[in-house]
Amino acid sequence: MDIYAFGVMAIQLLAGDITDEMTLSWRRGLERRGVPIMLLDVIEQCVEEPDNRLADAGALASALSTLTLDASDQPSRPSVSAMTLHTPQESQRTPVNEHPSLSSSFTNSIGMEFVLIPAGTFIMGSPDSDWNADSKEKPAHQVTITHSFYLSKYLVTQRQWESIMGENPSNHIKKGWFRNTKDFPVESVSWQDVQSFLYKLSQAEEGRRYRLPTEAEWEYACRAGSTTAYSFGEDVARLDEYAWYSLNADHKTHRVGQKKPNAWGLYDMHGNVCEWVRDWLTDDYSQHNHSLNPQGPTSGTDRVTRGGSFVMDARHVRSATRGRGGREESRATIVGFRCLRDMT
Repeated sequence: MDIYAFGVMAIQLLAGDITDEMTLSWRRGLERRGVPIMLLDVIEQCVEEPDNRLADAGALASALSTLTLDASDQPSRPSVSAMTLHTPQESQRTPVNEHPSLSSSFTNSIGMEFVLIPAGTFIMGSPDSDWNADSKEKPAHQVTITHSFYLSKYLVTQRQWESIMGENPSNHIKKGWFRNTKDFPVESVSWQDVQSFLYKLSQAEEGRRYRLPTEAEWEYACRAGSTTAYSFGEDVARLDEYAWYSLNADHKTHRVGQKKPNAWGLYDMHGNVCEWVRDWLTDDYSQHNHSLNPQGPTSGTDRVTRGGSFVMDARHVRSATRGRGGREESRATIVGFRCLRDMT
């Protein structure tokens, strides 16, 4: 079977046309039309350079088998075999590696460290009883992530960005606020800039595909089994141990990984810089009717940011906080990102 031809035909069927240059443009157009991101990931693997392409029909079948149907086509309750339900008591537990042949962590060629995040179910958003919550975080709803994935342990640093892109756009070095900021989070990068970085990183890493986490994947990983306002609990007095925010950051970013991680080993999920995710921002969750691997709306004006930043107060660095990152081309000194690496 010609894997490349399959990928091209899939794009033609979905888009109606395709150019000879296999760039991100076709993917972005299909994403705007509402084609599921997980399907686009498989198609993109079909049209990669030969060394990075899916090897054969068996590999393609395996990749396609990981796709899930829309919630309307699924049973009302996911099967137990397809999920791991995390109760509040599990917030201090290490995630179970559902893929024993895979490492629970790894470091890539530019020094980015990743943690394996297990599939599971959680409550996304904030309850009506949370007076700190914004309307964008409601209603709280159950979400199931049916796939495990790797998420970067730290925010992407200026050093890592420069190693791929050849330059450092960060405002916190341009103004000379610090002597050495190479291991500080990169910021002043737009959502589109990040897509270019991820594309180049994926090309540089044979057989590995990097992307931004969806909003659901990000919150699931941030909560790490917790159901509280913060990944470590409700006690805001402990926030200083986990986050750089308005009361301790002195109006500037800080070296990644200096605060405590959450229960799954992820650092700076609260504060330091806000993080771009894949989704378009909505006014609330009332239209989010997909409980399995939600991808968010198919179009919008602004992209979502998560996690809060060094200038934000305790209320705005909670696990459920949703930020307005701005348009895809927007850049801000408080916005950076972390990478997700797919299993396939």
